[in-house]
Amino acid sequence: MKPSTAGSAAYNRKKWSILFIGEDGKVVTVKHFKGMVTGVAVLLTFLVLAVVVLYYQYHNRAGNVAALQNDIAVVQAEKRSLRDEKDQMLARLVILESKLKEQAKHAPAEDAVGPSGNEAPIQAVANQLPPADAGPEKEPTEASKVSETIDATDGQTQVPPFTTANQNLTVCQDPDSESLRVEYKVMNTGAKDVPVSGRSVIVLKGDNMNSEDWIVLPNVPLLDLKPSGERGKRFRIYNFRTLKYKVASSAVKGALVTATIFTFTVDGKLVMERDYSLDMAAEMCP
Repeated sequence: MKPSTAGSAAYNRKKWSILFIGEDGKVVTVKHFKGMVTGVAVLLTFLVLAVVVLYYQYHNRAGNVAALQNDIAVVQAEKRSLRDEKDQMLARLVILESKLKEQAKHAPAEDAVGPSGNEAPIQAVANQLPPADAGPEKEPTEASKVSETIDATDGQTQVPPFTTANQNLTVCQDPDSESLRVEYKVMNTGAKDVPVSGRSVIVLKGDNMNSEDWIVLPNVPLLDLKPSGERGKRFRIYNFRTLKYKVASSAVKGALVTATIFTFTVDGKLVMERDYSLDMAAEMCP
C-alpha cells in the first residue's frame, strides 16, 4: 500500500536541505542540515557550561591562594617580630654581662663568691635572665663568645659595652642581575642620643663548603676562620643603618646554609658574633 501524496509532501516540507551549485552547474545537496545545526548548538551549550565551571573553580582557587598569601605574610611578620625581640634580649644580656664583669673586677675578692661557695653574682644574674627563644634561627653562642672577648681584654684597656643588634637579614637573588643581594640592619639598642661606632663583617657558609669558598663581605682576610675586623664595613649610628652588599652568583660555590655576622670595635676588636640560618636564600628579591 503506497503512502498518500498529501502526507508525503508534508513530510518532505519538514526536512531541511542545503544546495551548493558549482561553477560547472552541478548541484550538491547537503542533507540533515537541521540535525547538524542542532548538534552544533548542543556542543556550544556544553562548551559554555564547561567554561562557567572552570571559571568558578579558578575564582575559588584564586581566593584560596590570596588567603594563603595573607597567612604567610602574617607568619613572616610574626617571625620578624620574634627575631627582633630575640636580638634585643641578646644585646641586653651582653650589655648586662659586661657591666657585671666590670663591677666584679672592682669589687672585693670575697664578694665574688656567695656565702655558700656558689658561683659569682654575675653568673647568678645571667642564669636568672629569661631565655631568648624565638624564630627558626640557630641558637647563638653570643654570650659565651662575648665573655671570652671580654676576658681576653682583662688587664688591657676595657672595651666599652656595645649596644648594637643585627636584624632583618636578607639573602636573595637579584631579579635584575646575576648576583645575590645581602642586606641587614645594625640597630642601636641603647640611648638614641649617643652614637655607636664600629665595624661589621658577614660570612656566608655552606655545610660542605671549604673555608676558602666562604663569601666574606666586605672582602677581608680570614685569621683562624674569623675575619679581620680592622677592614670591616664602618658604621656610626644613632638609630640604625642598613648594610648592603652584592656578590656575583658565579662566585657562590654551593648552597648557602648559614651566615655569621661579626661586630667589631672601630680598632678591630671582636665584641659580638652571631649565627643565622639562611632558609630563604634561594628566593628572588622583591
